[in-house]
Amino acid sequence: MTDVVISVGVSSARRIGREDFVLYRAPVKHLLGQAGAERVCQVECAQFELVELVDIDSGETYRARREFLRLIPVEFIMRDIDEAPLAADYPDLVPAAVAWLQQRSGRPSVGGVPEGGDRR
Repeated sequence: MTDVVISVGVSSARRIGREDFVLYRAPVKHLLGQAGAERVCQVECAQFELVELVDIDSGETYRARREFLRLIPVEFIMRDIDEAPLAADYPDLVPAAVAWLQQRSGRPSVGGVPEGGDRR
C-alpha cells in the first residue's frame, strides 16, 4: 500500500465553513511542547477571523483564528471506504458488514434486507 500525501494549507482552494472538519493547533501549547496541542474539531460557526470549534473527542468548544486551522479533506475522511475490498473478494465479510450497517442504522432487518432497502 502506498502512502498518501495530502497537502492542505493556508492557501487551500476551499475556505473553511460551517460543519467542516479541521485540525486545530493550540499555538501556546505547541510552542511550550505541551501534550494535547492538536485537536480534531468540527466548525460550529465560521465568521470573520475567529472560528468557533467543537472538539469531536471531548465536546469542548473553542474559538480559534483561521491561521491555526487546517481543513481535513473529505477524501482523507472517506479514503477507507473508497479503498475497501469488494464483497466478491472477501465473501466472509458480507455478513459482518450487514450486521455493522444494521447496528449503525438502529433498524432490524426484515428477511435479510435492511429496512427501506429493496431487492435487486
